[in-house]
Order: sequence, then structure tokens, then C-alpha cells
Amino acid sequence: MLRIKTQLALYVLCLWIVMLVYSKFVLANTMILILFLGYFNYYNNEGKFAFTFNKEPFKNIFDFKKNLPFAVITLFFFVYVFSFWQNQGDLSYYLERLRIKLPFLALPIAFLGIPKFSKRQFYSLLIFLLFFVILNSIGVLTNYWLNYEEVQQLMHAGKSMPTPCDHIRFSILVAFAILAGLYLYIKDANCWSIPKIVFLIASFVLFIFIHILSVRTGILCLYFALAVCATSYALSTKRYIILLCTVVVLASLPFAAYYTVPSFKQKMDYMTWDHQQFAAGKGGVYSNSGRITSMQVGWDQFVENPIFGIGVGNLERETKKIYANKYPSYSKALVPHSQFIFTLAATGIFGFIFFMIAFLVPFFFNGAYKDLFFLGFYAIFTVAFLIEHSIENAVGIGTFLLFLLVMLRRRNI
Repeated sequence: MLRIKTQLALYVLCLWIVMLVYSKFVLANTMILILFLGYFNYYNNEGKFAFTFNKEPFKNIFDFKKNLPFAVITLFFFVYVFSFWQNQGDLSYYLERLRIKLPFLALPIAFLGIPKFSKRQFYSLLIFLLFFVILNSIGVLTNYWLNYEEVQQLMHAGKSMPTPCDHIRFSILVAFAILAGLYLYIKDANCWSIPKIVFLIASFVLFIFIHILSVRTGILCLYFALAVCATSYALSTKRYIILLCTVVVLASLPFAAYYTVPSFKQKMDYMTWDHQQFAAGKGGVYSNSGRITSMQVGWDQFVENPIFGIGVGNLERETKKIYANKYPSYSKALVPHSQFIFTLAATGIFGFIFFMIAFLVPFFFNGAYKDLFFLGFYAIFTVAFLIEHSIENAVGIGTFLLFLLVMLRRRNI
């Protein structure tokens, strides 16, 4: 019966991947399905249908010797709970933050109630991710080809190439799929009778695509992850030529892309112009300037309230006040566009320490960082946390938690 539950979990996780791109509503319901799979049993010891509450995950969460990472992930939720006493006035923004963060409380426990994945099942999930992203990338490229002039004009105005979901989240998913393909190739994953060279080709195709897509967040995440993984692999195997080749390729590719990929050139030209506008104090309506300013505002809020921050529930309101006083020409008041600065501004050093415990304990626990795929995942989200408030929305949380919990559940066999 455990085999049936594992298969059901695998199917739901595949649906989860699809809904990261297509529907936030169905994504939330997919998470609820995982909760039901983890919190309840459907068969008794005799193999007969019996719907009963599963106590095991609630016991296992306190087995810190084995499951400490699952326990500390809940701190992403409790950091915001601890900020309740600071709230002044309207509770709506605070309650919205807590609602968005609820998966950090419920899902780690639920995953401990799901049977552990075999190597083949884990590889199958990565293969599904790889080819799902490939199919969506073909759709994006087809639309770009059919509407070339219109899309180029959009990018000239600082907009992004149309994607089936938010372009930043999509680019991060593409970067992660590239790592998945390379990992499957290195591990010689023998699943679905697919030759391993197919995984390498798929990663290469997506590598070209991410430059055509030209979303800087995804490209930065990918480059950093490849550099970190290549360094780790070269040092562990003493194949230093791999590290040298990776550095040369990653250093030269942006220049090659600038002169060969029109969309990439358009995006880089706009970024340069945007920074010039910001330097001249005219960046109120431009994307890059808005991000930089939001980080500066968030950092100033932290400096003024370094111990406990200004409070999660107060962050949006206080940010609007600062923009109204210091940046009246800006069309929109943005909360800090960095997860690290967002946490510092909202919860101060106190909350940031717990945030980093939640982020880093799974990375170091039982040497998880020695696994190249786990290392690449953390490299991607380290960059994402630096330049995006990646886990302040449902899709970002869904992407981060899905793969983190799957990898942790796979590792604690």
C-alpha cells in the first residue's frame, strides 16, 4: 500500500510542477492534496481501505537527529508570527504575509508522512521537469518568432518576453531544469529508456533558450550555480581543467550573446540606459531603478530598526510613507526587492538569524551540500534571495519548497 501512496505523491508533485506555470489556484489545491497524502492513511495493515489520521509525521518532526531540516523550515513561518506584537493599525498586510507563508508550516510535516522516494522515482520527477520546461520554452520561442517585432518593442521598453507565467519565476524554473538535465546526464539516469545524451542535449537547448529569454535573474542564478557546482566538482575530483573551462565559457558567453542574440542585446542596452537614468535621478518609472531604490529603502528601514525591524505588518505602509516623502516621482512604492533585505527590514537581526537558520540548516545537515544538485539548488536561490523577494508569493514558495522538500525526503533514506 505504501507503493500506491508513493505513486500518488509522485503524480501530485508532477501536477505541482505544471501549476507553478499555469495556475496559482490549482497550485494551492495541489499543496492541499499533498497535505492529505501526508496527514492521512488510506489502508490498514491488512491492505483494506481505512481512512485514518497519520500520526507518524507529527512524531517524526521532533526526531531532530534525523529530520532536523524539516523542523527548521517551519521557522520561515514562525519568524513572521513573532512579529505580531509590532503590528500597528490595519492587520490585513500582516495576515496576508502569514497566509502566504502557511506552506512552510504545513508542508514539511506532510512530507514526513509520504513514503520516501526511490532513486528512480526522484530521477523520473526531474525528467518530467526537464521536458515540461522544454515544451513551454518551445511555446515561448514560437510566440517570439511569430511576433518578433512586437516582442522586440516590448523589450526595448523594458518589458519582458511573454511567458506562460511571471517571467522571473519562469526563468528560475528554466535555470533549475538545466541543472536537472546536467545532473541526470552525470548520474547516467536510466529511466524511461532515455539515452543519457538526450539529457545533455535538452540542457544545452535550454541554455540557449535562457539567453534568448533574457531574464537577468534566471541567467545570474544559472551562471552562479554552474560556477559553484563546477568549482565543487573540480576540487573533489581534482579535474581543474573543468573549472578553468567553466570560467572561460561563463565569462565569454554574455559577450557572444550580446552580439548574436537580438533579445539579449535589447535587454542589456535597456539595462545600461536604465542605470544611467537612475544615476541622473530619473529612475522612478523604470524597472531596474525601482528595484535598487526598494533595496535602499529597505536597508534604511533596517538601519533605523536593527534589532526587531519595523514589523512585518507595518512594512508596506511605512515603505509608502518613505516613497511619498523621498521619492514622490516614483509611480509605485516597492517593498524591498531582496528576500534578505525584506527580512532584515521587517524583522531585524533577531528575525534574520532565524531566517538564516531555516535557510542554511538543510544545506549543511548531514553534508547535503556535497551533493551537486543540492548545491546547485542552493546557489540558484541564494542569488534569487539577493535580488528578488522570492518567497513572498505563492509561486516562489511553491518552487522553493517543492524541490527542497523532495530532495530532503530523498536524502533522509
